[in-house]
Amino acid sequence: MCADLEATAYLNKLNISKDDYEFIVINDDQQEQSLQQGLIDIASLHPPFFLKAEKDGGVNVLFTSTDAFGPAAGITLLAFSEDFINKYPGTVEDFIRAYTDSTRWSNDHRDEAGKLTAEFIDLPYTSNVHWYSPSNAIDDTSKAYIQQWIDAMVENGQLKKGEITVDDIVTYKFKDTWKTNLPDN
Repeated sequence: MCADLEATAYLNKLNISKDDYEFIVINDDQQEQSLQQGLIDIASLHPPFFLKAEKDGGVNVLFTSTDAFGPAAGITLLAFSEDFINKYPGTVEDFIRAYTDSTRWSNDHRDEAGKLTAEFIDLPYTSNVHWYSPSNAIDDTSKAYIQQWIDAMVENGQLKKGEITVDDIVTYKFKDTWKTNLPDN
């Protein structure tokens, strides 16, 4: 979903009408081949895949998620249903701790994280790995980033205006769990 939202946002910036293109869902690992065979004109590849395609040649990177969404491109949400949160709050806390530890480890060991990612998704290592924000703060800035994604889903027809607000999907119930895993706290 992020890839089509990012592509739509970028095409909107160029004033290209939705009537001028059609999205076809193709697995990440098959998009490069589809491009090379001329089955599609544009692919919306995630970072390890677009770097591989670029290194293989025959394709040009037109834009990145940052071009489409700016810093909001990198926001990550951990999603649990209210029922799950209420039934298993300890499990949610454990997941948050593990997630935070893993993102910090990934940032601190980018080369090794990139190699592990490449191995897991069966790609040659391209020295590209996601970077994760060291802050887990839910503040006005992060809420504005989330709002950008909600607005994009409204624009894309996946949500109706007002159907979901940032406050509908954000909880502060586990804010202390985030803080305990942050450096210098």
